[in-house]
Amino acid sequence: LAVMTVRALRAAEFNRQRWHDNLMRFTADAAHELRAPLTLMHATLEHLLRHPRTVEEYQERTGLVVNEVDRMIAVSHSLLFLAQSDAGALTLSLDQVRLDALISEGVERFTPAARQAGVRLASAAGSDALVYGDSVLLGRVLDNLLDNAIRHTPPGGTVRIQAWEARGGCM
Repeated sequence: LAVMTVRALRAAEFNRQRWHDNLMRFTADAAHELRAPLTLMHATLEHLLRHPRTVEEYQERTGLVVNEVDRMIAVSHSLLFLAQSDAGALTLSLDQVRLDALISEGVERFTPAARQAGVRLASAAGSDALVYGDSVLLGRVLDNLLDNAIRHTPPGGTVRIQAWEARGGCM
């Protein structure tokens, strides 16, 4: 009976530690995912408040903030994805994804942030660059890469994103 009790206590401690580790990882992932859009929205709104603008410029900048709010909604869906993944209840959507379109959308989203950081974005992708995967997850990967690249590229630098078909796959 004592041996069974010790085993049950060890198993309970192991499960508690695993739950704690998953919670810590989820919290760190959430903070990382939310930082980029919040930073971009804050900078855009602060800039609008400090400098008088034309109506067109206000419309363009508030449109950017609306896009970032949409991105935050997508991030919240991503956080749900992480929670489902940690719980073992994840289902992926495997579709054909055009990397040129994915890259173009990512560059469009991050151009204002790159401009503000003094970084140039350059992209090239062939329309034949196709992969099978989950387009939402691939978009998240690209967003994380672009966010990190912009933050770690010195002003005046260039971030290049390229994709092409090679040997039956994409590079």
